[in-house]
Amino acid sequence: MMPRLTHIIALLSLIFFVSCGKKEAEISLYPITKTDFIDGFSVGGFAVPIEVKKITAPRYGQNQIIYLVKDGKKVKQGDTVCILENNALITSYEKAIEQQKMQEADLKKRKVQLASEYQLLVSQIESNKVDEKMHQFDSLALTFASPQTFGKQAKNVGYYSAYGDRTDEN
Repeated sequence: MMPRLTHIIALLSLIFFVSCGKKEAEISLYPITKTDFIDGFSVGGFAVPIEVKKITAPRYGQNQIIYLVKDGKKVKQGDTVCILENNALITSYEKAIEQQKMQEADLKKRKVQLASEYQLLVSQIESNKVDEKMHQFDSLALTFASPQTFGKQAKNVGYYSAYGDRTDEN
């Protein structure tokens, strides 16, 4: 064990003496200036796209190009690349809007008609209720009429037709 320890001590002392030699270290010095940090670099040459997407226009009628992005311009996702105008589609769309407006006007007209018919039915119900009360009153009058006044009341009562019209029979 002893010879090993001496070998280790000898090796460490040799390393210590060799590393303590007088060498001048080369230190790089640069002047410090205040500038904005720029994260980027420029490279000469041509850029090749990683992914190319083919865009085709629908074949409905004749399309007219209104806007087209300039060739070589950098675009992001969601940017407008091209705007096409199709006169046949525009005409079809305008006709559909006109038809919708006409249908909405017709719907309003029908709602007013239904409301009017509903009010007419409500008034007929009320009229029928009044006629029923009058019949009840007339029947009560006939029930409690004295023999002397029975003839006079019978003349004033009259009869009702199937349509609810009063017909006086003399």
